[in-house]
Amino acid sequence: MATDEPKHFEPFLKPVAPILKGTAQKDQQYRVTDVLMMVGTWSKFRRHVSQKRKLTYAYQRTTYETVLIFECFLPLTNETVLRNELDALFYKDTIQKKLLTIGLVDLKALIEPHTAESDKTYLDRVIDWFGEQVRGYSISHVNGRFRAEDVVLPRQAAAALQEQAGRYLIDETTAITRFIFPCEHEQHAKQVSWFFQGKATRRNWWQILAGYKDGRPRMAGGVTFPVLRAARVRQGLAPDATGVICRNPNEVAPPIRRSNRWRPRRKRRRR
Repeated sequence: MATDEPKHFEPFLKPVAPILKGTAQKDQQYRVTDVLMMVGTWSKFRRHVSQKRKLTYAYQRTTYETVLIFECFLPLTNETVLRNELDALFYKDTIQKKLLTIGLVDLKALIEPHTAESDKTYLDRVIDWFGEQVRGYSISHVNGRFRAEDVVLPRQAAAALQEQAGRYLIDETTAITRFIFPCEHEQHAKQVSWFFQGKATRRNWWQILAGYKDGRPRMAGGVTFPVLRAARVRQGLAPDATGVICRNPNEVAPPIRRSNRWRPRRKRRRR
């Protein structure tokens, strides 16, 4: 013990006061440091305390026929928002909400349910499958430069624009998020790719809450939504249809607001 202690056990053990010297050192008491948590298994701990150490290590190679790599490029200012969204993929409750937004009908078309399997059992199975796919991600930073003007300017004109507080060349740091999915077969690759495609989930919620013309409720993302009287008035439908909910007869929905974001764009004529 005395021979190996200074060399191998020094990071893991610290002497406790009083510090003994000479022949009394054999009765010295020690405490375990937090470094031991870094080598919590016997295989890791043995590498540090054994006098017979391996100079080389054998690695087992794993190969896959198909490997999918997805990369997402975002400005560095949106990195915090991106991390929060990606971290939500590590928790069962948030995964369940996102899957319900997609809808069980679309999910069952991708991942076939078992015979006589209930929706709850099926959803739990898909959540477990999705959790096995998304186990982590990596983010790297890349510095780049791009031209802010649509028209290419001569060097002197670009320099004059920069001097006038204009922006011709802009330096930007981009956050790149990378996902790597090793797939066992082609169908597995198709299932993973499906979750990275656009789902067209942008909806007019006033239209959904207003229901159909005859008062029947609408379904979105596998969820049936109630029909609200205020929403039907806003959409110009008959407010007193069967099954319409109205808890406050004086409730008035906000008026329809036109947004330039969704305004139809006119096609430019080529000259």
